[in-house]
Amino acid sequence: MASSFIAMVYATLEKSGVNIAGMSATDAIAKFNEINGKDNLKKEEIQNNNSSKQINKSENKDTKGAEDKKPATKIKLGQINTDIYEKVTGKKLVNKDIVMPNTNITHTENRHQAVFEKYKEKLPQIINEPDYIFQGNKDRLLTVKNVGRNVEVVLELSFENKNFSNKVVSMWEIKDKDLENLKKKKKILYKK
Repeated sequence: MASSFIAMVYATLEKSGVNIAGMSATDAIAKFNEINGKDNLKKEEIQNNNSSKQINKSENKDTKGAEDKKPATKIKLGQINTDIYEKVTGKKLVNKDIVMPNTNITHTENRHQAVFEKYKEKLPQIINEPDYIFQGNKDRLLTVKNVGRNVEVVLELSFENKNFSNKVVSMWEIKDKDLENLKKKKKILYKK
């Protein structure tokens, strides 16, 4: 619940035009309070404030092609190292931006023990300097980097649509034995 609360804080700040890349949860809450002239942000206040926005977002999904439809809120993480990913896939990337939509952040925080908050500042390094890249399901790639612990990142890359950013779908910590299982079960596309 706390992680979805933080994701809502980040979403609110980003909608306000604040650059949230690399911002800690504590700093995000402080910035939110500063912008809104409040001394103490209460969890219930931001949830109530965002509940109507969530309803509006779901209404927008039902009205495909509506002119007032807003793009999903996302955090920009930097740019991808095209050399590695174009070499392993044999395809040309049409967009270099790496993003993580807030819905994916919320999923990651809720399902994978706050791993986004723990590694968000190292995400560009994990993606651009991987120890391994494996072929994932569908058109996804699995990137693994040891940054004190092994972190696995699921990527969707943009090969055809310039308007589609390279996206972090999810991420989690894995044990050495899980990495060994990946090596046996998945096709290794890249090894450092």
